[in-house]
Amino acid sequence: MGLCNNEWKMSQNASEPLGPYDTTGSAQSVPANRVSFLLGLTGPSLVVDTACSSSLAAVHTAINALRCGDCDVALVAAADLLVSSHSLKVLLHTFEAQYYNVID
Repeated sequence: MGLCNNEWKMSQNASEPLGPYDTTGSAQSVPANRVSFLLGLTGPSLVVDTACSSSLAAVHTAINALRCGDCDVALVAAADLLVSSHSLKVLLHTFEAQYYNVID
């Protein structure tokens, strides 16, 4: 599973007490294992975090595992959720700068 970013964890109010699911709900390793559990899948499940190329890296990892015979079937998923306005502003600034050749 390709995942990038962990804004959900950062968006939580630090002054509030931790709930029973806060730790596992914000860990990057959990989503792949939850999907495997819910679908009844066995074998390794992992998260690949390579920033913007996480989904591509996850597909690459799955293809290599299939080619090497590490598995017979592979399932790949990817998600990136931007929930803070700060991230959106940074992203827009970067695209705008590239569009106007301000940065390489």
